[in-house]
Parts: sequence; structure tokens; C-alpha cells
Amino acid sequence: LSSVHLALLPLPGAQPPSADQRGQWDLLMQLRDAATLQLDRLKKEAALNKASDAELVIETDAATRKQLEAYGIDLEDLVGAGFHSFVEGNHTGVKVRLIDRRPDYNACARSWKRRPDVGSDSRFPDLSARDAAAVAQLNLISSS
Repeated sequence: LSSVHLALLPLPGAQPPSADQRGQWDLLMQLRDAATLQLDRLKKEAALNKASDAELVIETDAATRKQLEAYGIDLEDLVGAGFHSFVEGNHTGVKVRLIDRRPDYNACARSWKRRPDVGSDSRFPDLSARDAAAVAQLNLISSS
């Protein structure tokens, strides 16, 4: 299509989401809701103004972790956190914590996310690994 405005809407009666898809969506919304409550607490207790200054720590069982790992960096983007990590738990579902990482991690000069990998690429000492890779790719494209 020459424009997104010319795209047609799905026809009524299209395939409804499967039970597995609904379950995945419920899990993601549970994670997001719990993280939002934690973020509100951090805003009050630690004067954290940007969610990107926080790390999302997800505690869950191995099976749920495997499901969530498939979303990669989108997990932190779901709540606006700068970084995410997992902790092994022996319960179903998810428990989340948001930790203020302003004292621990530098902020990426491109994405403004606080991450432990900022400065890991010596060519771009003020960028996270992901942003350094993106800038390196842009530099390759622009130099060709």
C-alpha cells in the first residue's frame, strides 16, 4: 500500500485470540499493573521522576520466565523502565519490584535509560550496548 490510510480494517468475525494469547496478555497486564504501583511508590519515596531511571525486577517461576523472556527488551518498555532482570521464584504468576538505579547505572545519552551496559562499547562510551549497536549501524549506512 502506498499509505497506511488506505489499509482496510479487519473483517468482522476474524479469528478471536486463542486462550494462550489471552493468557499471555493477562500475564503482561498483571506485570504492568504491579509495576505501575511500584513506580508510584518510588515517585513518592525516592523522588524518582522518570521510570527510565528504574530497574524492573521480575520474580517468577522458570516456566513463566521463559514465556516472558520471549518479549525481550519490550518488557521494560511495557512499564518504561530502563532495564529489566529476573529472579527465580517458586510461585506461579509474577511479583515485581522497581529499584531506583540512579546511584548505580549511568543513563544512556541516546535513550536516557539507566542500564548496566552503558559504556560497554568503547566507541560509544556514553551509550548502552543496544544504542551503540544502532548508532554503529547508522554510521555504516551513512558512510556507504
